[in-house]
Amino acid sequence: RVGGREVLAQAGTKPAGFVQSLPENLGQALNLVLASYAVGDRYLKQAVKRLKPEELDILLGEAPGFFKDDDDTTAKALTGILHREFGLDYDTSREVKSETILAYVRKLDRKALALSGLAVVAAAAEAKRLLAAEPPVFRQEGMRDGVDGVEGRVWLAEETEWGLVVVGGEGDNTYRRDACLIVELGGDDQYRNRAGGAVGFPGREFSVCIDLAGNDCYSCDRLFSQGAALFGCGVLIDLFGDDDYRAGHYAQGGGIFGTGLLWDGAGRDRFEAGFFAQGAAAYGLGTLVDLQGNDSYRSFCYCQGFAGIWAHGLLWDAQGNDLYYAGGKFLHEPLLPREYRSFAQGFAIGSRPDASGGVGFLGDAQGNDFYNAEVFCQGTSYWYALGMLWDGEGFDHYTAAQYTQGAGIHLSVGALIDEEGDDSYFSRLGPSQGEGHDLSVGVLVDRKGDDGYYCSGGQGIGLTNSVGLFADCDGNDWYMCSDSLLSHGSSNAARGFGGMGLFVDLAGRDRYPQASGVADRRFWTKGTYGAGLDFDRPASVVDWEPDVDTTDIGEDSVVAPVESLFKTASLWEVGNVVKKVRRARKQLLARGREGVEYALTKKIDTKDGLELRNMEFLVQAMPDTAKPLLFAGMRDRRFLARNNSAYLVGKMGRAALDCVDSLLLALKDKRITPRRAANALGDVGDSLVVPKILYLLRDTFEVSRIVTAEACGKLRNPAAIPDLIRTLQDREFTVRSAAEMALVAIGTLSLEGILERLSGMKGPALGHAVRAAGELAAKLDTTEQRALRVRTQEALLPLVGHRDAFVRLVTVDALGKSLEPAVAGKLREAQISETDPFVLTAYRAVLARREQN
Repeated sequence: RVGGREVLAQAGTKPAGFVQSLPENLGQALNLVLASYAVGDRYLKQAVKRLKPEELDILLGEAPGFFKDDDDTTAKALTGILHREFGLDYDTSREVKSETILAYVRKLDRKALALSGLAVVAAAAEAKRLLAAEPPVFRQEGMRDGVDGVEGRVWLAEETEWGLVVVGGEGDNTYRRDACLIVELGGDDQYRNRAGGAVGFPGREFSVCIDLAGNDCYSCDRLFSQGAALFGCGVLIDLFGDDDYRAGHYAQGGGIFGTGLLWDGAGRDRFEAGFFAQGAAAYGLGTLVDLQGNDSYRSFCYCQGFAGIWAHGLLWDAQGNDLYYAGGKFLHEPLLPREYRSFAQGFAIGSRPDASGGVGFLGDAQGNDFYNAEVFCQGTSYWYALGMLWDGEGFDHYTAAQYTQGAGIHLSVGALIDEEGDDSYFSRLGPSQGEGHDLSVGVLVDRKGDDGYYCSGGQGIGLTNSVGLFADCDGNDWYMCSDSLLSHGSSNAARGFGGMGLFVDLAGRDRYPQASGVADRRFWTKGTYGAGLDFDRPASVVDWEPDVDTTDIGEDSVVAPVESLFKTASLWEVGNVVKKVRRARKQLLARGREGVEYALTKKIDTKDGLELRNMEFLVQAMPDTAKPLLFAGMRDRRFLARNNSAYLVGKMGRAALDCVDSLLLALKDKRITPRRAANALGDVGDSLVVPKILYLLRDTFEVSRIVTAEACGKLRNPAAIPDLIRTLQDREFTVRSAAEMALVAIGTLSLEGILERLSGMKGPALGHAVRAAGELAAKLDTTEQRALRVRTQEALLPLVGHRDAFVRLVTVDALGKSLEPAVAGKLREAQISETDPFVLTAYRAVLARREQN
């Protein structure tokens, strides 16, 4: 407010002369911004007045190297790079210690430094409002050809005490020269300059670029570009268009000893930069704001809502399905030599042990977003700092390596909050997911959705005198931690006192790792002061999609054409169309015979599985209406119509028992395929038809044999047992497996048949028979059935010495399903001579289960 009042006063006292000939709103906008430079300059001089010239010079020379990495081959060149750009001398041979830098920084008036930038930001925001409300209108004869450093036609090019001022026309322009102020009215423009980038003292302290429209490309590899600043203020505002932002280091809303702002209004945008970018700050303010569009953000590190010492870094994306990536450049050696450093996505850090960090914040209000980073990221902080990531709504994915997802490290606070959506969280290593380490606080809160979490250690952990809080407020969730001790609400003690870890799941039916000591609807304690509580409450029924019309449909209100209703009722029943599909089906039923007749006459030869599913619904709801139409369909001249009719007869289940003869006749006359006939007869459920379809187990088509075996299992007629046992010798594994499962489905009588024929079996058939016998014997749990179980084990036991390793393996597994004490001893003896590693694994598993029981 203070800066804004001063800007208005400055603009009124001495307006720039050249603005008086411009359209009123454009003149006001230019005058405001230029006036803000005068105000900002006063505050900037006040901010550095306690510094000696040589001290200020050292800060300017060393600042580009503040965030350099030892792995960067160009790191040494960053020190003094701005001096060289502007033709000044700087001694790069001397060593400047971090303590010296901090001593100089403490001389800065940080309040004045902030006001210097905020005065310019406030003026730029008001200028944007004026220009967006009423775009300036010029006479064509007022245009002029481009000036030095600007290719294309412009309305204005004026040199001022602050630098070049340009107003570009509505055509496509290319800007190569830095300017203190650019207003671009339209066109697909190329910005090869700093575009709202400011470098104070050796260069220009203030720069504002406002682009009103067009699909623009911003490309600059010099430091401090695209809404970034060093000792000053840089602002880049782009209102509309699908824009491409590409920059080097210290860019795209980056600020060191100053204020940087990149603001994009709408469009599908791409942001790419080196390190220290996309809402990054140190000793200042750095902000990137994007209001609309499906955007992608990519940077090396120190980015995407990053704050260093005494700073505020913000990345805010209001809407769209966005992709964030930070990493891929500098390895985190020696701790994690194969993972990359990120320091991003809501991350803040101080300088241990000398200075506290700032506040790093990434906020994304809406959309299905992907957050991908590696080490130190996603609502995490280090050394007296606060790092936060907040996501409003959408189905989001969080992926990282270590120190992530609500982790506070060394006297700091890290938090990740997700308001709603079915989200997934993955962290390969801890601390992560609501974990504090070394007198810190880590928080992860997910308020709504069916979520999945994976980490090595985390989820409410107070590590080394810290506090960890993990809270999932609603949804049916699954949790996985590879560290059973430091997970799900745990803490440890150090320095003679403890910490606190709390894990809370407030609702839903949840899944946890087995043998972890935690479970759904339970309370548990871990560590020094660690606890977990999973409440016995059902999850809320959540409809993530906008309501489709849920008005109840009465018989008299159905006016839509039946063709349209059928089409809607045959949509894929997922997401936001679920209610729409169900409503259409309800309308079809309300139409009675008309809806069924349309489906079974006009659409009966469909190839569309979704349409066929809709027909299933209709014939199950109105079987008596459907049957005559399906009888006719099985005599249709079209092949698909006949097969679809048989399929739908089967879907009526036992309501179609009077259709069995028609199905058998159609099969005999070859009007329907054996596969379709067997499937339908199995679904109808008349077991008396089994002898009439057994010949299909020898059909030439593999699928027919599979479906017939499945039908025999459904119908459970013992008459099928001999044929199914012979089918265990089929040349196809799929058919043999189907026969095995059918024998198990028929029950105890199958076991008798298998035991009678077991001695004569060989090859794969023997393995399938043993598997089936093991499954069936395990179900014999009464006293009367014990004799058969013992006989089964006695018959199988000699096979543990079979020459085929597969037979030995399935035999050990089968015996383990219902292991008698005497048999267990013989298995231990047989294990001694076994050499196959897979069979040995089966032995160990079976005998371990026996010991547990």
